[in-house]
Amino acid sequence: MWRSSSEVSPPGVGDVGPLDEELYRLARGAGRLRLRIGQALHRLDRDYRELGFSTLGAYSLERCSRGARWAAESRALARRLESLPQLSAALETGSIGWSMAELLARHATPQAEAALLHVARGKTVQAMRLALSPNEELDDDDSARTLSLTMPVEEAWALEATRMMVEHIDGKSAGEHWLGSLLAEGYISLLELLHPRKDDFSEQIEAQDTAWRAEMKRVRHLHADAELQSRPAVATAPNAGEAPDVDDLPTGVEALDARIRHYSAELASRDLFFGRVAQRFLALRGWQALGFVSEAHYARERLGMSRASLRSRVSLARRSRGLDHVVDALQRGRIGFEAAQLVARIAGVDTESAWVERAAHRTFKHLREEVQAVEVATRLAGETDRSPPSEEHIEQMQALERSILSGELLRGV
Repeated sequence: MWRSSSEVSPPGVGDVGPLDEELYRLARGAGRLRLRIGQALHRLDRDYRELGFSTLGAYSLERCSRGARWAAESRALARRLESLPQLSAALETGSIGWSMAELLARHATPQAEAALLHVARGKTVQAMRLALSPNEELDDDDSARTLSLTMPVEEAWALEATRMMVEHIDGKSAGEHWLGSLLAEGYISLLELLHPRKDDFSEQIEAQDTAWRAEMKRVRHLHADAELQSRPAVATAPNAGEAPDVDDLPTGVEALDARIRHYSAELASRDLFFGRVAQRFLALRGWQALGFVSEAHYARERLGMSRASLRSRVSLARRSRGLDHVVDALQRGRIGFEAAQLVARIAGVDTESAWVERAAHRTFKHLREEVQAVEVATRLAGETDRSPPSEEHIEQMQALERSILSGELLRGV
């Protein structure tokens, strides 16, 4: 169970230094612990199939409670660092963070890693990215926003049906990306209705699209320039944080699997505490007080993570407040990080125990489907019970999904 090395007292608006130092230390330790998981995943190679998993993504969701991309990136960095001892040492000692290590590892060679580390000394991740890949698209991690809409229940059901169809076609959770595709299809259909002779307007549309993309690129470069010119008031001394020592990983599949699950549970517990500290820091707009341009700037350069990663930890900390059973299960390793996020999204004080038990005995895929089923029932059907669904409720949702995928529901409408 993870515990802080010291309690952080509530600061004033101008006193965000202690919170920043704690976040910096926790982030460096989390980076090293993630590297341990990546090393174990690299050694596991494709032997996860012996444990009944068809892909690394499926294994990662169930054993690490993290997404496929997270696992693939962790394993890729561990593999690259095997031949880059100086870069590996810089990450281990906290001289560089995870984001910088990922960037440098993509360009370093055993012969040039020392020179590359020397060039990177004192520079930001964004500055090194521009130096190493000047033509690469700049990150726009700070542009994501949440938009809430009120709509008739019929339209909400139509959206839910569309989501089910997209997930069925993709064979995985569509997240929020399916909405972008839906909007694009709607835009094209509207153009065809308004302008049947589409060829007459194709050049105009392409010109508008080109101008829009150029403007977005200009804004991103202005934002990047502001980051490069900023001078945050933070200490840059190396900080290794706390992580398990480098040791010889076991060779057996089951032993490696046990080690990965142990490290993942430890990381999840740390992420919860990290999210609590970050929640207080962001509430004070600490990044602004320290001279960073944005949350994304602070997350990438100071903590070595994306803004989305920072916000996911804050979200779990906020939603799990008062859910003692969820917190205890996460800290004891009964449920993982992603599972805890799902449960905290739907559970209340009166239902959290039941949801924790359900999460502990369900695969992540089935848990996600059950949470979505209850969310649909409460959001669209007016249900008030947010307990884990019964077998009857699950069968009803499966029947609804079959009718959507077969087209029977649309034919009835």
